[in-house]
Amino acid sequence: MSFCKKEDEGKLVVMTIPVSEITYHSAVCGVEWQGSELNLEEGGLCYSRNPNPTFLDSVSTFDFEWKEFATNRYLGELSPNTTYYIRGYLIKFTGSSIVTYYGQEIEFTTLPFGKTVLFNPSLDY
Repeated sequence: MSFCKKEDEGKLVVMTIPVSEITYHSAVCGVEWQGSELNLEEGGLCYSRNPNPTFLDSVSTFDFEWKEFATNRYLGELSPNTTYYIRGYLIKFTGSSIVTYYGQEIEFTTLPFGKTVLFNPSLDY
């Protein structure tokens, strides 16, 4: 599996796992990291229709006690034929401050909703 990497302050590396299983309303993506897990407060994926999403945009978070779910996050309720920007993030307490680490941004487009429902005029619905 390949990853996009971005180092932030040299202490924690966040990797956004490439998007897969893209449909017209959903996709699957994930986040992994290398470095100390000490004082990690929150983690997940942030996504938006605009570049450079942050944890203030739409998010899919995970519980660090169940971090195996971080690598395979289902994103639903997306709009068809729409470009999204997504990246992994981790929030960590570092002494008296809070630092947010982001992975590399990935762009993807949901599939167009191309199904046409044909009704049979000889049937009552």
